[in-house]
Formats: sequence, C-alpha cells, structure tokens
Amino acid sequence: MAKFMSKDEALKTCDIIGNQGVTQDNRIQRAAVTAVGYSILHGDITIAQRLVEVFPKGSKLVSLVAFMEEHGNLAWDKEAKTVVHIKDADREVETTKDIATLLEEMAAMQWHEYGPKSTPKSKYDIAEDLKKYLKRMQKKANDSTVEVEHAELLEKLAAIL
Repeated sequence: MAKFMSKDEALKTCDIIGNQGVTQDNRIQRAAVTAVGYSILHGDITIAQRLVEVFPKGSKLVSLVAFMEEHGNLAWDKEAKTVVHIKDADREVETTKDIATLLEEMAAMQWHEYGPKSTPKSKYDIAEDLKKYLKRMQKKANDSTVEVEHAELLEKLAAIL
C-alpha cells in the first residue's frame, strides 16, 4: 500500500519540484536559443527536432514551437509532428538583425511565455459553459424560423450570469 508523505516531506518535495522546474526551463531556453541559431546560420534543424522529440510530457510544447517559429527558420509540420526548416524568404518576419544580436535578445525572452496563455479551470465552474450555451440559445431565439420553448428562461439565465 502506498504511504503518504508527512506534511514536511511533502512541502520539501514541492520546493524541490519548483527548483527543478526552473532549472528545466533554463535548460530548455538554452537549447531552444541554440536550435534557432543553428536553423538560421546553418539551416540545421537537428537540435530543434530533437528538442521537440524529447520534450517533457505535460509541458507547453505549443509555447516552445511558437518561440522557435517566431525567431528561427522553423515551422511546425502538423502531419509529421515536428519542426521543419523554412527559408528566410518564406518567413513572415524577416531576420534583419545580425545573429549575435538576435541570440542575445532571445536569451532574455522566455520560451514558456509564447503561445496561448492557459489558466487552470475548475470542473466545478460552469459559468463559462453556461454563457456559451446561452449565447447559442439566444441566437436561436432571435431566429424567426425557430421556435424556442421556454424562451423566458433564457432571459432569467442571462440576468443571473
């Protein structure tokens, strides 16, 4: 049978996880900046592909890819589920800076700040789902070809939310 940790052990473990997370983020940052540099200087995407391949499960792969696409000659290939090389002419944003300046600036930007922002959502918070449903039902209620039963309930629900 599994044994619970003591409160002190659990708190210490939480601190260790936090410290290791910062260390891991820093390692990913250095590898991502290097991968971008190689993609620009040499057209070599080996580092970027390996980083994507071994990226920790549960981490923000979407942010890493957004960071590398923004700064390097890299693009996500959704079918191959990896990054591929793109030429400068194909990039939406041209690299007009010399590589040293670009890498220095990138070192100050954090990979995990790219991509969509996600905030935890409680499974007990149904307000967002109700608002989406309400919007859909109000659209139907405004459609003269559709008869919505108990339309008065929509008004009451809208007043609550």
